[in-house]
Amino acid sequence: MKTIYSKTTRHGNPYRLNSCFAITTLMVFFAAKVGIFDLRMAANEARYKEAFAAAEAGLDFAIQKFEDQFTNNFTGPTSWETIRSNSGVANERKQMDGCRSG
Repeated sequence: MKTIYSKTTRHGNPYRLNSCFAITTLMVFFAAKVGIFDLRMAANEARYKEAFAAAEAGLDFAIQKFEDQFTNNFTGPTSWETIRSNSGVANERKQMDGCRSG
């Protein structure tokens, strides 16, 4: 009498190979997704650091210019009258006074 083997007893469960392949495929996709996410985060961090350094340099430059201007205006040959006339406040007051008297 000839014994007939079924697929499950002769080669194991046929769905086991498919399920292992599906799980492995999903793991590869998730690993690739995490890798891409990590690369994007690193690129964003590099851009953030570059922008922050540029902003910091701009602030340092502006502070230095302000300090130089302050030092030149208040310790140099200029006077308060020169500063007021150059600021535009005096010009606005003259215009406003001219409108009132006219």
